[in-house]
Amino acid sequence: MNFYETHIFKYSRRKGTRAADMEGQIPEEIKTRRSHILQQLNEKNKHAFESCYIGKSVEVLFEEAVEKDGISCWQGHTREYLKVTVPNDGRDLHNKICDCILQESDVE
Repeated sequence: MNFYETHIFKYSRRKGTRAADMEGQIPEEIKTRRSHILQQLNEKNKHAFESCYIGKSVEVLFEEAVEKDGISCWQGHTREYLKVTVPNDGRDLHNKICDCILQESDVE
């Protein structure tokens, strides 16, 4: 299954829990390697998912004004939860839904 985004974290022992005393604990270097592999897979899947929307018209709910690379922008999300950032052209887009044709530079 190709998830758009995954939350990856390494298991760490917590004193006083049953799991902390279980046999067969995975060494830290293996956990680190596995975590790195999963993070790379996450980036690959995320990029593939986002690429499907480049050049397409989507609705974006703009939520906040941000600065990106020194440029004033609006940032929001599509229905598919793609984060979109567009330059601020002077319009107040706060809490507005706008149709946008996505360019690769718009998607984060």
